[in-house]
Amino acid sequence: MIFSSPSFLWALGLLGIPIIIHLFQFRRYRQIKFSDISLLKQVQTQSHTQNQLKHLLILLMRVLTLALVVLAFAEPIIPASMSSDIDDSPVIAILIDNTLSMQNEVENSNLLKQAQQDAYQIIESYGNETKFQLLTHDLAPESRRVFNAQGIIKAIDQVEFTTKTLTPSELWKHHQSQKIEHDYTKSILYYLSDFNFPTDSLETVADSNTAIRLVQYRGDFNKNISIDSAWVSEPLIQVGVPFKLNLTISNHGQTLVQDQIIEISTPNQMLGSINLNLEANSSIDTHLILTFPEPRPYLVAISTDDVPISFDNEYYVAIKPKKDIRVAEIRGTSTKVKAFEKLFDDEGVAYQFFNEKSIIQDSLSETNLLILNDIEDWSSGLLSIIQNTLNEGYNVLITLPEGVTKTSQELISEEFKVDFKGWRNDTIDANELTTQDIVFDEVFESVPKDLNFPRVHGYHSVGGNQLEGLINLYNGDVLVSVIPSANGRLYIIPTSLDDANTNFRNHALFVPTVFNMALRSGVEQPLSYSTSTKVVSVNKIESEAPRLRHLTTDRTYNVGKAFRGISLSGLELLQGFYELGDADRESINLAFNLDRNESQLTNLSDQEIITMLQSASNDVQLYAAIEIETSSNLAMADMNTELWYWFILSAFILLMGETILIKLLKS
Repeated sequence: MIFSSPSFLWALGLLGIPIIIHLFQFRRYRQIKFSDISLLKQVQTQSHTQNQLKHLLILLMRVLTLALVVLAFAEPIIPASMSSDIDDSPVIAILIDNTLSMQNEVENSNLLKQAQQDAYQIIESYGNETKFQLLTHDLAPESRRVFNAQGIIKAIDQVEFTTKTLTPSELWKHHQSQKIEHDYTKSILYYLSDFNFPTDSLETVADSNTAIRLVQYRGDFNKNISIDSAWVSEPLIQVGVPFKLNLTISNHGQTLVQDQIIEISTPNQMLGSINLNLEANSSIDTHLILTFPEPRPYLVAISTDDVPISFDNEYYVAIKPKKDIRVAEIRGTSTKVKAFEKLFDDEGVAYQFFNEKSIIQDSLSETNLLILNDIEDWSSGLLSIIQNTLNEGYNVLITLPEGVTKTSQELISEEFKVDFKGWRNDTIDANELTTQDIVFDEVFESVPKDLNFPRVHGYHSVGGNQLEGLINLYNGDVLVSVIPSANGRLYIIPTSLDDANTNFRNHALFVPTVFNMALRSGVEQPLSYSTSTKVVSVNKIESEAPRLRHLTTDRTYNVGKAFRGISLSGLELLQGFYELGDADRESINLAFNLDRNESQLTNLSDQEIITMLQSASNDVQLYAAIEIETSSNLAMADMNTELWYWFILSAFILLMGETILIKLLKS
């Protein structure tokens, strides 16, 4: 047995106090006149002897009680080397939070560096023979190894900020898996973090063989400005046409920020700037009017100046204005309906039509919307044109007149899995819209209860497993439906748009519905993606090994192919602009931004942290960073057998015994 705080042993000198009191009982005696006491002499002698023994026993109890209390304050322990085999000692797991919120600073150093210094202090406390593990939010390969003291110090030296943010649940599961993989039972997990994340419910059974030691950091800065998002209001950005680039800027601090400059630029040109005043703990939406003169990608960076948390000072968007929307109509020889020609007779739309007998296929390349209007006699060549358009990622709309031949119905049914149930001469109103579909995007702020729906007088009743109704009739049939096909979408209106069969072409829903079919055609790239995005949708990729190149650092990523796009799973992307290269197609530009989860400065409270982790372990303790810096005996309580509470318990028992003896003496 040794003492962790031997300096308290000087107090053992106080044991002389109760002895002195016992030897010199400074008590006053009162004289009481009494009759002859000779008969009581023998009784008095016996009582005096008994009382002396009781007083000596009380003195012994008092001395022992005081001695035990002093020894308890000296923190007696049995060292691990004396109490157990070294192989049974716990593994020390050090979890360092290297997320971006740890950029906050304290005493001219960021929190990550302070956490690294504290990790060194922890290692020094446990010594060279201890086994260690290192965990970080990026779960680097080092997180699957067991180190000695020198090895883990080298690994901690290499820890850098990561864009990944794992929840405590995910980190805890990884630690548990490592215990199984490396076949050790006991562990002590030091979690060094600013705990700048929402509370996380750890749905797990408490591990009685793992102790958790939490070390919390607080940065000196209580403000942070972040550029959170950018978007455009217009569904189509056209060359030479002004549009509004909207921005959301947030102040995560506790005070008003004045004259915060937001700059908008491309690599070669400053586009403009905005001067903002931001209230405490608030967000503001603002905008800048931009015009792009050419149909090419514009790489736009929105930036501001703010320290020390700087990862959210930039936001990147890639904008490619279109010269026009391309619409082609193949018109049946017997139709007189020209609804589409009138609809797309608009600036910004390149419209062309062909008779079904005189189609120029080369003119149909990159057509946003291909319309087949009232064609009665279908051919395999026509189906091939439709399939090519869908494969390129563009949309097709077909209207089916009453006279479409049986053979044509069979071709359509075989190619697109559409079931023809017969022509119906019924007058039926529509009664339902699938408003969440993109063809109704921005058509309604909210759907009115008394909405006037279109009506049909004759139509083909169609169905199919892949067919989704967009405008549905009262009887369950569809007026407008869609089939996702290849990379595009196939829209079906199962009737001719003449007045004898439907009033749809004259209805208020006709223009936005059909126009959105053209506008939302192809795989439209968002202005930006999150670096945590798993799949990016792009038009057909022929290459088996597409590559993603970061334009600033020239770093290249090999990406996998996914349905209608590329897979980014397992990649830790930098934020900024990228070029997606494919040997068989023109490269496209993409923008990626880091998640803004770490922009908040709302650290969890001490009680929230402990409560969150109590379900994982029965032994959870919270330290302030300063306690780690000043402590040289962290390992004492965790690696050795503590005896102080046994000393306190023994002192309490002796104190109770003394009390009982005193009562017996008085009686």
